[in-house]
Parts: sequence; structure tokens; C-alpha cells
Amino acid sequence: MNAANRLAPAAVTWLVAALAASPASALTMRLMVAMEETDDTLNLSNGDIHLTIDKTTGQITSLSLGPTGPDVLRRGQTIFFDANGRGPTPATRKAGYRRMSRPEYRLLRRSDELVEVAFCKPADDVFPFEMEWHYVLRLDSTQVDCFVVYRRDADSPPGSLIQTRMVMKLREELFTHYFVNDRTQGEFPKLTEPGATLKKVTDATVMFPGGRIATKYNLTDFEENHHVHGVAGPAGGVWVISPSNEYVNGGPTKQDLQVHEDSVIVLKMLHSGHFLYDSSLAFEGGEAWEKVYGPFAIYLNAQSDPQAAWADAKAHAARQQADWPCQWMVHPAFPLIRGQVTGRLMMDGKPATDGCVILAGPDGDWQVQGKGYQFRARTGSNGAFTIPKVRPGEYSLYAFVPGCAGELRKDGVTVEPNEAADLGDLTLVPLTHGRQIWQIGTADRTCGEFRYGGWPRQFGLWNRYLADFPNDVTFRIGAGEEATDWNYCQPVVQRSDGTWHVPTWRITFNLPAEQTGRATLMIGIAGATGNPELVVSVNGSEVGRAKLPNDGSVYRDATLAGHYRLWTVEFDAALLKASANEVSLQMIKSCPKNATYNPLSLPRAAIMYDFLRLELAP
Repeated sequence: MNAANRLAPAAVTWLVAALAASPASALTMRLMVAMEETDDTLNLSNGDIHLTIDKTTGQITSLSLGPTGPDVLRRGQTIFFDANGRGPTPATRKAGYRRMSRPEYRLLRRSDELVEVAFCKPADDVFPFEMEWHYVLRLDSTQVDCFVVYRRDADSPPGSLIQTRMVMKLREELFTHYFVNDRTQGEFPKLTEPGATLKKVTDATVMFPGGRIATKYNLTDFEENHHVHGVAGPAGGVWVISPSNEYVNGGPTKQDLQVHEDSVIVLKMLHSGHFLYDSSLAFEGGEAWEKVYGPFAIYLNAQSDPQAAWADAKAHAARQQADWPCQWMVHPAFPLIRGQVTGRLMMDGKPATDGCVILAGPDGDWQVQGKGYQFRARTGSNGAFTIPKVRPGEYSLYAFVPGCAGELRKDGVTVEPNEAADLGDLTLVPLTHGRQIWQIGTADRTCGEFRYGGWPRQFGLWNRYLADFPNDVTFRIGAGEEATDWNYCQPVVQRSDGTWHVPTWRITFNLPAEQTGRATLMIGIAGATGNPELVVSVNGSEVGRAKLPNDGSVYRDATLAGHYRLWTVEFDAALLKASANEVSLQMIKSCPKNATYNPLSLPRAAIMYDFLRLELAP
């Protein structure tokens, strides 16, 4: 949209007055980014976007589209950035959350086309990370660009970064609908009865008088293809635009919160532990580090129809993706000149289709990495992949393919500016341990093929378990149906008498003869909640036991996945008998002995399975 077509009413009035006062000189006048500053506030405007920043906190205290547009922020609320971390000195605030207090204000750039300001806070022993929070307002733009820089010097004390985010608390009367993606969207529930109140269920989870439970955990998305989310209503929409997720921890399978359902709150999670069992970034004393989170944008539009506003926001996000990396960005830790990595993924002598290829650090599980940057792509029908716009540096390449157990890893991938690193053919060898006897599920890192797997996220789905499986799951190989006879999770849930049910699942199958050699049971764990212990037995003999760390997936309403892990259990094949056999999956979890039944209780523990495969080898 050019300047002539986007003049707001006040800007037109100002221009007409200027022309009347000085016709000759006004012919050369043009719009510019305006800035007004007092001791405590900063007002920025480009004719379309208007915002006020409190210089004592670095928080946006008002934001509107157009000079007559309404302030989108809830009264008394702000757009703020906070962080959760630890240093050698314990924090006094709850959970160590930290907002900027009396940061140093810096005007970094000012021209007719652009203003950039930053708010900086030095590190200390409570939070040993220097923080910079940047706002950029450009002339031809209806968005506020933001990015955060964390930095540690070589003399920094030990510490950890647990979470960091931006939070926008918006006016509930202006925004009636939420949008996370094309599938997860809807209308905010409202209190319509006089005197009605909300019942708190758990963290950011409430029940409305009609029984609807609204929670921030329902409005979650996978980061792989997530670039826009927000809210809309008759006055237009407010959106978070993320052209790139290169700085987000956890890789493409990471899920994170986007919008609250219990209140009109829009988030931008930069680093978090949601749906992961290990995500804190731990730093040793003297470990230097710098990372840029962003840029991302707060985008405003004015379509009165929420679906039209959503369509416009998606189109705007696509344009921002095409323009990445942002050429207006000026920061020594943000390279504008990038490289790319190409290659072809092969498996069993054939191209591997829809494989996920990831560039990350060499530090083992890419799901828990967060100190560096990650890039990814999917393979086409010919197995080829291109990972564009990669920061120069050294990476390890990881790849997995739906339907294949295991993953490929290639270290020492060097990316140079303005160069394409062609890795040629890369062969992923499927992980096997012998002849397959049976398999339940698909090795795709999700429980989507099972009962309720992939259903819309909803609080309490786990409580259907006892009605569906009053005697627990018994799956008969050759007769059972995955979509009905295997639940999306194995949960520890409360009975109507208040006691807790700790389930044992069974897999039954027949073999034509006794076996010799080595048997292997591969178990793909799509997610685990509540630190359960899982005991595997074959015909009554224990063959494996594992303590599964908590990723919070099930009690945060996940229906597909959490933190993925692959567990291999080997045992003597002589335990298998001719004719009938049974593999049992017994959960062990301590539970309160005397409890009052609560239909809104969370599961004490739960496991989501990806797949299970029994193999035999001599």
C-alpha cells in the first residue's frame, strides 16, 4: 500500500493545512515517522500505527490503528516482556519471573522512514543475562517490529534461562474471535447471565456457567509452519507475525501457547518448556552467549469481519516470510547475508518423501536445544530438500521420516554467506532389530492414529478413558483396530468413588512355535505426563522398566504429542511361547489413597504412544 492510498484522516487534515499555509514548500513535504518524548513516555506514530511506551518499564501502554482508532489494550494493562530464569542469588518474585524495571532507554535510529528504540537491563546475580528489548516503527507499515537480545559476558556467573515471552492483554469488548491456525479458531466464550461467575479449574483454565472450559492450553500450535496468530472482532485484528522460527527452541515438533481462551491474551513465546521435559538453558560460570530472538511483529488490521481479518493477516505473514531476513534490521548478531543447504534424503534405495530435515547444534537431542538457532525443511517426492536463509555457521543435520523408526545425523555441516552447501545423497537407515512380528501404530512421533488422537484439544478428554475401557486396553494383534481399541493416552485417572485407577495395558498375540535368539520391543513414546514409571513384561516376566520424565503434554490437553523418545527393550526370545502370548505395559504411579472425586481433576500421569514393534533376531 503506497503512502497516497493509506493517508489516515488526521494525516490528510495535517497535509491540507500545510499546503494552505505554504503551498510552494509543502509540495516537497512527505509523511514521516513522528516521535514525541517526555521524561517518562515515548509516543511514536507513522500515520497508521500509534503507540505509547513507558520509558520507565519499556512496556507499550497504548496501541491503536489510525489516529481515531481505539486503543486495543485492556484498561490498565500493557504489552510487556518477561523472563523466567535463575542465577546464584534466589529470586524473590514468584517462579523467578522478571520484567524490566527502570531499564536504560536508548534511541538507536531515527529518520523520516524509521525509528528504533531499545530498553536495556544489565545482568545481575539473580538473572545473569543482559537484556535488550527493541521496538522498530517503519513508515510504510501497519506493524510494530520487535526483537529481544540476550547476552552473557565471559565473566558472567552460572545461571539458567527457563522461559521468555511477550504478553498482550487486549480489550475483550473489541475482540470476539481467536485464530491459531486454519483449524484452531473460534469465538471467545462470554459471560452473558447477570451475576454469573467463572469457576477456576487450574492454571489459566476456567469453567463458564454453561459448562464450557476455556484454557490457554487449547490454543496451541506446532512451530514448524506457524507464522501468524491473533484475535479479531468488529474493530479489526491484532496479530503476532513470525516470519521465521529460527530462534525458537525445540525444533519443528515443538508446540507452544499462542492465545489464551480464558481471556483475550495474545502471546509470543520466545523460549519455553511447554510440552518438553527438558528445556532450560543452563550456563556455566564464565560461559559467554548472545542470541537474537526475532524480529517478530505486532500487526494491526481493520477488517470488520473476523475471517477477512484472518485472511489478511495470513497474506501479510506470507509477505513477511518472503522478505526474511528483514533488510531494515541492523544488529551485529543478526546476519543479513545467509546461505542455504541442499541435498536428497534416501531410504531403502528410494527417495524419502516428507522427511523432516533439521539443522541444529551437535548437542544430541535437538528437541532440547535452545542456545543456538535451528532451520528446517521437508523433502519433496524426489527426496530433495532445500533449507534456505541459514545463518552462517557450523551445524549438525538431523532427519526423520514418517513411518520410519530412528533418525539420521550428519555432523560438520558448514554454511557460508551467499553459498549453497550441497550435501548430495544422504541415506537414512531405518532402525530395525530383526524380523518384525507385529507393530501397533505408525512411527510418526504422534498418537494421531489412535482413539481420539489428533482430536481438537480439550480439557478433560482423558476422563473418557474409564467409560471407553473399563477393563483397560487389551489389544489383540490381527483383530484389534488402532482407531478404536487403542486409546490416545494411557492415563492415571480418578474413579467416581475418589480412588485413582493406575492402568495396565495388554497386547495379546499368537506364535506358531517357541522362539530362540533375541527379541526386541521398540516403544515410541509420543509424550509422557507426571513422571510415570513404565514396566514391560512378557508372559508375566519383567523385561524392562523406565522412568519417563514429565513433559506436561496430556494435562495440557495435547492429543498428538509431547516430547518424543524411543525406548528399546531387549529380552530372551525364549520367553515367547507357542500359541498365546501377552506383553503388558504396567504404569506405576503413587496416588493419594483418600481423595474426594473431582470430575475436573487432572490425570496423575499419562503416556502417549507413537508405536510399538516386536522383532526377532537369531
